[in-house]
Amino acid sequence: MNEKMQRLSSLKDKAARKNQTSDYEFAFILGEAAQILKEIAPIKRKAWIEAQLMELFHLQNGKCPLCDHELIWGQFQVDHKVPHSRGGGNEFANLQLTHAFCNNSKNNGVPLSELLRYLEGRVLNL
Repeated sequence: MNEKMQRLSSLKDKAARKNQTSDYEFAFILGEAAQILKEIAPIKRKAWIEAQLMELFHLQNGKCPLCDHELIWGQFQVDHKVPHSRGGGNEFANLQLTHAFCNNSKNNGVPLSELLRYLEGRVLNL
């Protein structure tokens, strides 16, 4: 565990020097960090509480944040802004309601800057 935490710290330092790092290397660094976090602190999928879904629905004004079109209550998917496959968890701030098509089109894509910010937050809360 200590060895993995040291590797995470090293990866964080490398990512912080992103202006000296190619986009490919930056993506690789973040991918490795996400994998280590999944091993250290795995996140399990869970059943959604209707009150949380209602709150998300109202916060989003009943619209899909990916296409900005109206959502119909009960006909949406819960999307992880930072996907599980990239180390994303079930924190309320990491969730959004989307159309199934929008969610499937997004797949596991996430901007590298958003992924870095999210993974840094997870590391700080270990």
